[in-house]
Amino acid sequence: MGHGLPFRRVVCAVAVLSASLLEAASGPQLLGQLKEAIAKVQEKNWPTSGLSSARAAAAEQLVEVTSKIAPGEVDDQTLVNLVGLLDTWDDSVRVPVAAALGNLGPRARVAAPKLLVLLAEVDCVQVDLPPAPVIRSALRRIGATPPPVPTCDTKIDSSFAEERDNGRDHEAAHEGVLGGSDRRLRRAK
Repeated sequence: MGHGLPFRRVVCAVAVLSASLLEAASGPQLLGQLKEAIAKVQEKNWPTSGLSSARAAAAEQLVEVTSKIAPGEVDDQTLVNLVGLLDTWDDSVRVPVAAALGNLGPRARVAAPKLLVLLAEVDCVQVDLPPAPVIRSALRRIGATPPPVPTCDTKIDSSFAEERDNGRDHEAAHEGVLGGSDRRLRRAK
């Protein structure tokens, strides 16, 4: 599920531009930017959509804004909307959202149950940039204790994540995995 160099350049360019705009922003301006970034991600949050670099860039902006805003300035509804962004299958959104929640520290503790479910789902997925370390860090930063790192005797390779992210039906994608007979499962060495 790795993203190529052009994707990373887009994300880096957005991060640099966002950082320069955020330097001069005050609390109310940052809250407005946070709400705008959430809206951009929600606008593109369709259950069957594939990966979207624009959506991922908007999610990355959440990390930048939450790194600058005082957690107490984030109102309850904005926090609920931010946590709701975890309800997607797009890891290029879920990972930055987890990092953004971690930036808010204990203010985002309400996200712990969703982050724990997400962690259990991705802990043993083999991809270029595994999401589990980011989620574990977010859990610690919000004041929740992540479970121990599993041994991952059975791992799900990246083709499973790619199929999921390309908009295939969730139940169909998991049918073979849950039954244990899917060719995408392999034993760790």
